[in-house]
Amino acid sequence: MRFLKTLLIIIISLLVLALSFAFVAHNQTLVSVDLLFMRLPEASLSTWLIVFFVAGGLVGLCVSSALILREKQARMRVEKRLRTTSKLITGHTS
Repeated sequence: MRFLKTLLIIIISLLVLALSFAFVAHNQTLVSVDLLFMRLPEASLSTWLIVFFVAGGLVGLCVSSALILREKQARMRVEKRLRTTSKLITGHTS
């Protein structure tokens, strides 16, 4: 079973690699990106698409990490308040 899993991962990885090379090979048109306040240098369309895709993934990862951290802090505050309230109700001072 482990062999089949490893073989499947290798096949999928090779397929993704081949499709990536085909994507880069078919999108070689030079384009310049205008960001309203600055104009980026000319590069191939595939380069810009890959750069913006990776940048979007990283921004999404950072935003979701910040939200998860905020939720964990809120949960910890609620748990602390719950422990304090529970001690007051039961009269335990441990």
